[in-house]
Amino acid sequence: MSINRNVNLIKAIQPQVNRNPVSYNFDANLFAIGAGGGGETSFDGAGAGGYEAGGGGGGGAVVSASISVVPNITWTVDVGEGGSADTNGEDTLLIAYDGNYSGQTTLKAQGGLAGSNSGGGNSGTGSLETTAVTQSYSGFTGGAQNLNVAGGGAGSTQNGGAGIPYDGNPGTGLGGPGGAGDNIFLGIAGGGGGGITPNNIDGGLAYNGGGTGGDLTAAPSSFNGNPATNYGGGGGGAAADDGITGTGGSGFKGTVIVQFTGVIGTELDQFDVVTTNASSSYDSLNNRTTIFFETGSGTFRYTAPFPYVPGN
Repeated sequence: MSINRNVNLIKAIQPQVNRNPVSYNFDANLFAIGAGGGGETSFDGAGAGGYEAGGGGGGGAVVSASISVVPNITWTVDVGEGGSADTNGEDTLLIAYDGNYSGQTTLKAQGGLAGSNSGGGNSGTGSLETTAVTQSYSGFTGGAQNLNVAGGGAGSTQNGGAGIPYDGNPGTGLGGPGGAGDNIFLGIAGGGGGGITPNNIDGGLAYNGGGTGGDLTAAPSSFNGNPATNYGGGGGGAAADDGITGTGGSGFKGTVIVQFTGVIGTELDQFDVVTTNASSSYDSLNNRTTIFFETGSGTFRYTAPFPYVPGN
């Protein structure tokens, strides 16, 4: 008997398929904002002409980053308090994780400096540190010293302005303006305006959360520099006259902000995020959550289902 060798060989071959591990990360924008510096208290030398206007306080630094949030690990937050009169703003720190457990990302935002010697305070410096690189950000410079029309504090994006002594013409007799901050979150980290002395008109203007400088056009209480009104803003410098001095305006506190698309919760398609020393708001129109951290220490933790493979 012969053997039929003309047979079909059927071989089952399992295809090689590359599958990515399940990842629960989500994207977020981070902001660390240093606290604003206080405006300078004015000086009265108890003699004719022996007075000095106060310089405006500098705005805190603003440091930002976009990251992929890693689940099941706790972030560290430390938010600075705004400076009172003649006092620097405190620094703000955020230690987060980007992409995986090895991706430690540190945002440091220095507080703004107080006005000094009738000059505006500098804004804070900052840095963004990862395992691969460190980016450093210089501060801006406060407005020049002038005993009669003090300089404005620097903002987080612009130098403070010099004052313009009154010479009888319109647009003179003004304290130095505060430097611009950032237009995000209703305006943050602007420098404070500089104060003035007699024969001048208006204290320095301020923008993006800074306080305006004290002036001499209203009641004596206007000699005080105005406090800053939003995150990282510098306080206004005080005005002075013989026998009357003012107190510098206080700088505004810093903050850490975490913003992402989606909603906090434990249901399907929600993010199980828990924080301490923070508050959150949800914009349903844009499906966006924003978390603001308060002064002092806080934490952020996003929990995802187990098992979870570290690094994904």
